[in-house]
Amino acid sequence: GTPQAPLLTVLGSVYATNEPTENSDRMFLSMITNACAAIRDLGTLDLLGSHARRSWCSRCSQSADGCRTTRASSANAATGRE
Repeated sequence: GTPQAPLLTVLGSVYATNEPTENSDRMFLSMITNACAAIRDLGTLDLLGSHARRSWCSRCSQSADGCRTTRASSANAATGRE
């Protein structure tokens, strides 16, 4: 991933061993600009947000819609069974 690209760019610029030059500044600016454009164009933040809003089963750590325990509990609640 795209979420790691800005982090790697910043870490690269902070821990670069040589003194900054005009070319290296342009390179890092280009890298961060392209990384942010990719995140925006691909809708990465929207995907992460929708993933965070999903409900998760506390027993098995699967999404609630994919967990048999949660589906069985929902079905039993709808029919009045425990």
